[in-house]
Amino acid sequence: MIGMISHKLDSNINPIVLKELRQAVKGRFIAAVLMLFLIVSLLVLGGFLLFSDVSRGTDLGSGRVALYFFQAVLVITCILFLPLYAGIRMAFERSDMNTDLMFITTIPPRAVIWGKLLATTLLAVLIYSACMPFMTLTYLMRGVDLPSIFFVLGLGFIVVLVAIHLAIFVASITPSLVARVLLGLGLMGTLLMMIGYTIAGSAAAVEFGIGSTMGNWDFWGPALTVIAFAVLLMGQMFVFSVALIKPPSANKALPVRLYMSAVWLIGTIAALLWAIEIQQAEVLGVWLILTMLYAVLGMLIATSERENWGVRIARTIPENPIKRWMVFFLYSGSGGGMLWAVGMALTTALLGMVWQHQPDWFSWHHEIDSEVFAGAMGIPLYAFAYCMTSIMLQRYVLRGFIRKSHTWALALILIAAGTVFTLFVGQLIMNASPWDSRNATIFWLPNPFGLASDDYRFSCMVFAATWASVMLLISVPWFVGQLDRFRPHQDQPANDSAADPPPPPPVPSV
Repeated sequence: MIGMISHKLDSNINPIVLKELRQAVKGRFIAAVLMLFLIVSLLVLGGFLLFSDVSRGTDLGSGRVALYFFQAVLVITCILFLPLYAGIRMAFERSDMNTDLMFITTIPPRAVIWGKLLATTLLAVLIYSACMPFMTLTYLMRGVDLPSIFFVLGLGFIVVLVAIHLAIFVASITPSLVARVLLGLGLMGTLLMMIGYTIAGSAAAVEFGIGSTMGNWDFWGPALTVIAFAVLLMGQMFVFSVALIKPPSANKALPVRLYMSAVWLIGTIAALLWAIEIQQAEVLGVWLILTMLYAVLGMLIATSERENWGVRIARTIPENPIKRWMVFFLYSGSGGGMLWAVGMALTTALLGMVWQHQPDWFSWHHEIDSEVFAGAMGIPLYAFAYCMTSIMLQRYVLRGFIRKSHTWALALILIAAGTVFTLFVGQLIMNASPWDSRNATIFWLPNPFGLASDDYRFSCMVFAATWASVMLLISVPWFVGQLDRFRPHQDQPANDSAADPPPPPPVPSV
């Protein structure tokens, strides 16, 4: 029985995990990092025992200080070195010089990403297992309790997992060399920020006495919410990473939009429950802003998606018209993705308006702040207008200069121009101060941040709604055309250009 179970486990184990762990064991990087970590930990512990007054029992805070040092060493080691190690290896395998793993192997993309993540997580567990005895000894040095030590360890490990997922996600992108350098610098800056916030948050929690609050819901409620948010964030980056390494002919958007829809539903329920629990509508205001930004992310992704479907995707399209129209919003496609993101934003706006104008269903009822509500309503209008403008420009004006896959960059350029450049135009050309509402309103109209100002909010809302309506009317034929081409393979029009490349011509026999 045991032999059958072990044989089944051996057959189902991820080969990427074996590959990564074998190379990590054979290589010198992980061994050098682990040995350096152990040496630093021994020096820190020995220094505290030799030079502090803990041995005489007069120093009652040396254990807490030693815990801070160990936490700093552990966080710097795991958040800085492990994500960079995993990201560099992933980026190297995504390069054109090493295509065996991505283009020749039959391992599915999901298994590749999962194997990379699991192997790096096991390395993090190895380092944590080496550090945990040193951090536990700080309890004997006084000044800190065991629950606080375990809280610090758990918090750091969650941040390490998020950092590893972020590095794998960034490495899965395959832009140009300049963009890779910029992404690498951005990743490095993000990791340094995560290190600083983790160390500062751990110290603040220990000083606050977080260990004494672990016996009631006031601790576990926020803690479980943060853990759930971290899990959803890691799952989002995992889904994005898998979609990035899939072949161009695959239906990349289906798992991404299903996951984002599930996250939206979970976040909506959690925000409502927390608002009822603490009787504060500010939670719903935060949920409203974050959800609208989530919908904006979906719009930016949709701008760069396909407008025609190849044979691989067309074979999976349902023949039933009703089912076909339903899955149109979930399949890879620019039009369906844009409508799906707009639907998420409209549903969120509808729920927000229901909350604002609801009868007294509860013993208390506080409306969402009017400024926050108005700003959240204007965010998707600006995003839809900018994204559809970029799609139309790429399709009819800049088709020979900008690829369809880079339309998202064009949308970001337009947003940056509307946000910053217009203010400089108002300052330099028209000699109008951006903060003077009497002569600078026109220069704030394309700026989404004008929604945060009481002087420009109404004008910006009217401008965004008008611009979005005009772009919707202009793009109606574009949406209808994509919906008409979204058919099973046997029903595709004869003149429709497929997304998959044509098969190579047969080689003539000699």
